[in-house]
Amino acid sequence: MINLARSTTINGFEVEKANRAGNDLAVVKRSNAWNQSIGVGNMNTIKSDFDHVAKLYDSSLPPIPEEYCQLIQHRFNLGRRDRVIDLGCGTGLLTFALSRFSNNVEGIDISKKMIEIARKRDTKRRIKWICGPVESFDFGQDRYSLIVSYESFHLFSNVDGLIKKFEVGLRSNGFLCVGWCCFQWEEPLKSVIIDVFRSSGIDWEEWGYWRCSDFPAAVKRNKHLSPVIEETIRVQAKSHISSIASYLASIDKAAKLEVNAKMNLIEELTRNFKKFLSSEWISGLTSYSIAYSNKCVS
Repeated sequence: MINLARSTTINGFEVEKANRAGNDLAVVKRSNAWNQSIGVGNMNTIKSDFDHVAKLYDSSLPPIPEEYCQLIQHRFNLGRRDRVIDLGCGTGLLTFALSRFSNNVEGIDISKKMIEIARKRDTKRRIKWICGPVESFDFGQDRYSLIVSYESFHLFSNVDGLIKKFEVGLRSNGFLCVGWCCFQWEEPLKSVIIDVFRSSGIDWEEWGYWRCSDFPAAVKRNKHLSPVIEETIRVQAKSHISSIASYLASIDKAAKLEVNAKMNLIEELTRNFKKFLSSEWISGLTSYSIAYSNKCVS
């Protein structure tokens, strides 16, 4: 059950806050979807898939709005000496934002190409970049003030085991956070996207899987972590259909496609968007969310 209530305003932006009871429903279904989509035990395939989309992903990913960065800073009160790690960091979209608040930021991703792009962009060498699977990374003990994953937690396997490692690696009162966004175009274009992906041989399975709805239940099973709280902000956004198509061709669902197939997917998405919409632009409110727990003081 999610109980919604308005929280205090942050820098002029209203934030919805929810206390989420760890509901075990759908945990098995979601875990199976994760395992099927990433291919458990086949890290080399995952790495190769995301290497193939690194440039497209980097060029098509919308920037994180300032309001979301401020929500993270306000909620976790990061200081310059706090140690932070961004899991599945990709090309560093959130990682660079975190480095504004802390001098001890790390980003880890399994894709060598993603990390190369991020490291090249990090001209001031502010961030420690790590290439490798999150599942085998040593988080140490009492090391991190914040362990965060934005738009990537759904890709990890062995979630219960990972959360145990996170809990051990967190300092007392440190935070574990999962973040995601729901673009303004997702619901209006949902049926079109599913149909086009299906025509490319890709089954979408469960819409909204990236929201990690079983995260609260997984956290609840760890007695040293507090119940998950979820907060959401909404930001006005406007996107062109070509940008939407390029972005969709870079996500995990399309990662296995060869280059020509990806280009065909972009063209097919764009063509169908044009048929479905009266304009090549789509506007609305994009939701940016965090779901977080903190390590209880022993």
